[in-house]
Amino acid sequence: MEPHLKYSQGKYMLFFDEGKVDEFEEIALCLDTSIPEWGLVKYGDKEKVERWHRKTCEIAKKQNIPEIMEDLVVISGKFPVEELNKCVSITGYAKRMCEKLNIDITNKKGGNQ
Repeated sequence: MEPHLKYSQGKYMLFFDEGKVDEFEEIALCLDTSIPEWGLVKYGDKEKVERWHRKTCEIAKKQNIPEIMEDLVVISGKFPVEELNKCVSITGYAKRMCEKLNIDITNKKGGNQ
């Protein structure tokens, strides 16, 4: 069984085969915009994903790989759970989801989260 999300009582719940593994009020997705359909790199609790993104960008900067900082974008908020589950389960759905929900990532590129 692939991971999936449910939304109940104002919280997202992330499930894997073993059951619920995490619960959070706001979700974040880290997208790789260097891939034409934008790959989903990481998703889950907003604070955890943003922390992971910052650390990844710091490492990229230290190793002089600025394109990683340019390509990784974090979006966060409350999104329809049906769209999130498609994003998690369908490779390349992230860009379609952002277009469908009118999410503009322009000001988020280049590490400007």
